[in-house]
Amino acid sequence: MKDRLNLTLEKAKFLVDQAIQDKGYNFVYKRMPGEDCKYVHQGLVWDATMEEYVKDESVYEPGCIVGYALHKAGIPLATLQGSEGNNAEELLDRLERHGLVKVETEAADFLNSVQDLQDSGKTWGTARDQVLEDEEDDEDYSCPCGCGDFDPDEE
Repeated sequence: MKDRLNLTLEKAKFLVDQAIQDKGYNFVYKRMPGEDCKYVHQGLVWDATMEEYVKDESVYEPGCIVGYALHKAGIPLATLQGSEGNNAEELLDRLERHGLVKVETEAADFLNSVQDLQDSGKTWGTARDQVLEDEEDDEDYSCPCGCGDFDPDEE
């Protein structure tokens, strides 16, 4: 990767959309038994017929939705693999510290939320849609003056 990725909210949405387009709206990320979500699967490939990961020691491929999306944007798999065990927010912080990405807070929040829903068993499409719906609901509660401090539950 030659240039630093400028990860805006729109870019994050676009990359997640691409991941969903590639894998399918109803794709459910399945963890290996006894393991956490992986940004990169080493020696494993998804077998769509068997609907599970099968061993292939010569292959590295992106795993979870955030790993998939960031790899589509040009982040090398080896770089992603170095952050296994970290949540999406920690991964993005690490990539930013290393000068590989510049991340807008909204983009990090979006990717972290999509990742959390994926980890809870939602399809990639449902996870994205739910985060977008929640985002729209949050916009409905913004202060009329635009300061962003309005809380409808506070009286």
